[in-house]
Amino acid sequence: VVWVCLEALLHVKHALLVCFRPSSGQHHHTVMTTAHCWLAVMDELADGAPHVPFQSLWLSLMVEDDGLHAWITMYGTMVLSESQSVFGLQAAKGYLVDELKMNAVPAGITSADSFRVRLLRHFRVCLQLINASYERSMAQGSLAQHTRSPQTEADLFARQSFTPYFNRLQFLLSPSSGLAFQILKQKGARFGMPIVREIIGLMCDAFDKGLAQKCMERADMESYVNMHYLGFLKNYKFGSGDPHLEEWTSLHLKVLVALAKHKTDATKKKFKNLRVMHFVSREIDLEYVATQRL
Repeated sequence: VVWVCLEALLHVKHALLVCFRPSSGQHHHTVMTTAHCWLAVMDELADGAPHVPFQSLWLSLMVEDDGLHAWITMYGTMVLSESQSVFGLQAAKGYLVDELKMNAVPAGITSADSFRVRLLRHFRVCLQLINASYERSMAQGSLAQHTRSPQTEADLFARQSFTPYFNRLQFLLSPSSGLAFQILKQKGARFGMPIVREIIGLMCDAFDKGLAQKCMERADMESYVNMHYLGFLKNYKFGSGDPHLEEWTSLHLKVLVALAKHKTDATKKKFKNLRVMHFVSREIDLEYVATQRL
């Protein structure tokens, strides 16, 4: 059934690549709605298909294909912007689907934000399959196990095999220009917390298996540690009793934990320079003293 569906979905993909243009007039919202639903279906297929050959095919279609990459970069840039086109999507999905059923997002979220959530969840699915492929490669002995420096070989393999995937995600994850990174730097000021939570989830997926730490530039990793640690400190200091700031504290901490699980030279040096462990141990000591006085 999956393979039969996939053939039809590939026809939809071709139509989207041909039809989607930012200035395509009155049909523009219909095309964007179709793109939104197509991504949702493709992601459902990926989640529900544990077979390795299908996952590999899915990655080749959704990440490696140059035409689709150019299209989804254009589509993603538009969806994550505040352009008039996105505001016009508030009523667009009525053409095709029931919003909550298709997206499984909380009631009350705007249609424009549901497009954003879907887009970010799509890239989370991409990262989860990339991580799974990386772990399979390690488990199957693709990393030249009989060398003098197996860890060096493993890192080299990761960079050579998986850096192209992360290059595809730079329009989202780059600290200098990535859309997701910039939204967080602005504390999601023009976006709701559902968008922020998905971005944090995207970053955690990137770092959770240590692959992004190997594939992204050293300066980029230092920027991630710096932003999330300073964000954590600020919200931790002023967020007591404020549920919104406490959630921000928790979200920044999640990314820091994901980064710390698989440290590289760059992240270790940055954690050390920022005296992260000194701060954490001091706060634990203070909490312990406070509880002993109760």
